This record gives sequence, C-alpha cells and structure tokens, in this order.
Amino acid sequence: MSLSKIISLDYDNILQSEWPSLYVDSSDQVQALLGNIAELPCDLNAHIGEKIRLVLWSRNDTVIYSLDARDKALEEGQHWSNEQALGGRAYFRIATDPPSLVIENVKESDAGLYKCRLDFKNSPTVYHSVNLTVISKFLPIRFPI
Repeated sequence: MSLSKIISLDYDNILQSEWPSLYVDSSDQVQALLGNIAELPCDLNAHIGEKIRLVLWSRNDTVIYSLDARDKALEEGQHWSNEQALGGRAYFRIATDPPSLVIENVKESDAGLYKCRLDFKNSPTVYHSVNLTVISKFLPIRFPI
C-alpha cells in the first residue's frame, strides 16, 4: 500500500468522525467530607480562544450533568442534571477558578471517578478526569493487638 493511500485513508476517517478526541492526560484528586460539598474542577481553557459548545460530566459511563451552550455564550447555556444520579445535589459553577461541578451533601456512594468532557466548535473534544474520595466524619480507631 502506498503512503498516499494511507494518508488518504486517515483523512477519510477524520472527516467521517468530524474531529478525533483528545484525552488530556490530566487528572485531579479531590477529597470531601461526608455530608459536606465536593468541588470537582474542570479546566475550560484547553483550547484558548475556542468556543465551548458542550460540557458533559459523566460517571460510570452515565451522563450526570451537562451545560449546553451550542447556540449561546457559555454563561447563558442550558444546565441539566441527572436527577437519578445525584438527586438534584449537583450544579456547575462557571465563575470560579477553576470552574467546578459542585456536589452538595456528599454521600459515600458519590466516591469514584468522574469525567469532564469539553466539546468545541472546531477543536477536538477534551477529557479531564477527577477522582473523588469521600472521608467519613468518624474514622475508626484501630489499636495494635
């Protein structure tokens, strides 16, 4: 197979899938006290100057929160929360640095890996992961035997 044929095939694949995804190898570790709030950061500056169209938060391959700004500015975007996943305890705070998904009244079941997906108008999709550890208010004391 000639080099021009390989390049042509790759180009065809890129056109069919619009843009390839880009997994930014960045992850954060967040700890939250049981019953308090957790702030899961997501860097919205992955492509400086590029318009973010959609912010999706997922956990266990389920979308739990979205901010849809396809037809408007990010600050005016439509927020949606998966009531079954977090029971209305989550919201996305854009105005903080870094912007964060806030989970109120943190439960032990909230612990785990969360992914923030950023879709842009022209640039590749970017993913960022956050691992949430929930700390119990009362840690068991273990005595040596």
